[in-house]
Amino acid sequence: MPADPSRLIAALARHQINLDLKTLDLCFLAGLYLRADRASLESFEEDVLIEMFEQVCDVVDPGAERPRKRAIHAVIGGETNIWCD
Repeated sequence: MPADPSRLIAALARHQINLDLKTLDLCFLAGLYLRADRASLESFEEDVLIEMFEQVCDVVDPGAERPRKRAIHAVIGGETNIWCD
């Protein structure tokens, strides 16, 4: 893929690349982006990812059962999707 943003966007459009994200997935990514941007981070420790997922679950689906277990499965494996329902 091209490194130039406009070429990257053109390539994505040309190849009709798509990505289907649920609300929780998108909010999790947005939370990670914001945290990384504020703290100038390039990566996250596993516990930070789990904590962020739990926080997002609390906002997106406050009644979710066992958000910690779901966070662990979403972050380190065991499930292919990130859900809170």
